[in-house]
Amino acid sequence: MAESGGWPNEAKTFFGYQDECQIVINFPLASNILSAISDGDLSGVKKVWEESDGIGELCRWGIFLTNHDSVDLFFLSDDYKKKKLADEGGLMDKFGHEGSSSFAARLSEICIGNPEKILWAFQQQFDLPGVPIIYYGNEIGMRNAKLNNSPTDFREYVRGNFDWDDANKQIKDPDSLLNKIRELILKR
Repeated sequence: MAESGGWPNEAKTFFGYQDECQIVINFPLASNILSAISDGDLSGVKKVWEESDGIGELCRWGIFLTNHDSVDLFFLSDDYKKKKLADEGGLMDKFGHEGSSSFAARLSEICIGNPEKILWAFQQQFDLPGVPIIYYGNEIGMRNAKLNNSPTDFREYVRGNFDWDDANKQIKDPDSLLNKIRELILKR
């Protein structure tokens, strides 16, 4: 598995001739799925997916929603989408650094805790024919860590401890977010 912070055409080089990496993480796809959560506009996702075409049959894109780093606005094609995602719930103000084009946020933070939006985002991820990668805690709706002081590294907001108490409650609840995501996975 390879991580490339570039556009699909740049990232495709990591596949080689199907003899190097078999999975390359698709960062532009993640940013575009996240920007579509508030309005359902998947045009950016479709554009990135079209640019992602043309890899070997033994290769796959790694598809994630959020991770241990940050959400990069750089990969959004227009200023409106960048502003919309950054302003959603004050994400850039709360979890970014001034002058930065990225912020640290878990999926539930971007969805403002709305389970329907979280499920919608997972459905988009699972509908694409790549390898889904789930960042720990997203499956139970974990929010960003509450820190006493503003961290030097804003990524600390998404690197908190896993909430085992909440996970155990959700395991027992057939209507929980965790079990609904499990159902989506089984349908995949």
